[in-house]
Amino acid sequence: MTAPPPTPHPDQPREDYVLAVQNLTKVFPGQRPLYQCVNLVVPADEILVIVGESGIGKSVFLSLLVGLVEPTEGEVWYRASKDDGGPVIDIPIHELAEQDMARIRTEVGIVFQESSLFDWMTVYENIELPLEKHPEVVEHWIEGFRARPKELCAHLTAAAHHLPPRLAALASTCSIDERATSTALEECLSLSRREFAAELIDACVLGRMSEVRLDVVSDRNKLPSELSGGMKTRVGIARTLALRPRVLLYDEPTAGLDPIMAKGVANAILDLQVQKVVRTSIVVTHDKELYWTLRAGTRTRLIYLHRGRFLDAEGRPVNDILAHRAHLRRDPPPPPARDESGSERREPGRFLSEFTMQSWYEAARK
Repeated sequence: MTAPPPTPHPDQPREDYVLAVQNLTKVFPGQRPLYQCVNLVVPADEILVIVGESGIGKSVFLSLLVGLVEPTEGEVWYRASKDDGGPVIDIPIHELAEQDMARIRTEVGIVFQESSLFDWMTVYENIELPLEKHPEVVEHWIEGFRARPKELCAHLTAAAHHLPPRLAALASTCSIDERATSTALEECLSLSRREFAAELIDACVLGRMSEVRLDVVSDRNKLPSELSGGMKTRVGIARTLALRPRVLLYDEPTAGLDPIMAKGVANAILDLQVQKVVRTSIVVTHDKELYWTLRAGTRTRLIYLHRGRFLDAEGRPVNDILAHRAHLRRDPPPPPARDESGSERREPGRFLSEFTMQSWYEAARK
């Protein structure tokens, strides 16, 4: 019989965790373990930032959390919500049938480092695509529109300059009152429910992106080949939001972006969390500026993935963290290579230097 999920941190009520990892080990054939008996609890209403050297397994860990990769040993637990306010359910992700796993992936979304957009589809079509496989999500959106017409109006207003005629007509009723909006909504749904619902969800997702300072609306009819790297990241976030996830995982969301675009993505991740569009965020990154932005606005925890184990960086002297080196690697790391400016060059899979460890620790303490 599968063991129960691990108990969350004493400061967090048990019912508030969303993901829990228990005795997790992952070994790929012919390689040393990526993780060894890892235990980690991710509370609700928190941003968890995971750092570590390239090639150490951070992206694989995110894939394990959503069931895309099987663990060698151990369990990943997800605490499922009940829309009717009933009891929550603890679900061992890797024991689910594929049909049930697909449902979990609507609640735990992932934004990959590579945008994974379909090149022959427009931005709008890429965002709409997941809804075709999850009609139940479309119904949840519609229920929300009916229950909260004021919120619907806010999203449509944010996207107003780029709406197709049918949605523009609906948006125009928002200036009248909620009853007129609700009546117009039902009329549109009765005429072409599926097509209209997809357009409406797309507009609301793009409107919400504008509300968190990530404008995608003006590019809704472009192909991915016409987008910058930063814009592809935005579209990847928008496509994931279309499924209304409770938990959102980000794999290096600011990698390869210029500072201005990276700052915009960081602010969007923060806004989505603060506005409770998502309940919990897990961010894999090398970007200290991203961490500082997230830390400034909400409860944020920083951990290291370090030679198969997680080290909690907050509230501990940096020397205590570095002391774990003896347990994680027998041979001492070579001195860090420097470029012409004196900055440390990072090599894939190389052990974190004391300079890098200390700089991350100082970020966590601010």
